Amino acid sequence: MANKDNSVNIKSDGAKASGAYHHGDLRAAVIAAGLKRLEAGDGGELGLRALARDVGVSATALYRHFPDKEALLDALADEGLRRLGARQAQAWLKAGAAAKALRRRASPMCVSRMRSPRCSG
Repeated sequence: MANKDNSVNIKSDGAKASGAYHHGDLRAAVIAAGLKRLEAGDGGELGLRALARDVGVSATALYRHFPDKEALLDALADEGLRRLGARQAQAWLKAGAAAKALRRRASPMCVSRMRSPRCSG
């Protein structure tokens, strides 16, 4: 009974610092890790376990944020669409007057094309 320490000694592989499992926002960290895998072309490993390893937590920790893989994929898709929308908005603002001129010229042309009998399905 010399040692009353009930802690478990977990050896680190060197990549994870002590306490690395504490995230300010685990959900955001997992989404970022998933998007990083997608950008790297490693979409085949988008499971909860693989992403848990990437961020240094247990797979069970992720179930508080993602009840299943479908919820994780939904979150990745939502974030991807949010980023796409932000990039489109930036491109629109950058285009400025040119985009407005194109819209002014293209709108009447599109309306007249839609009214044309040759363009109807």
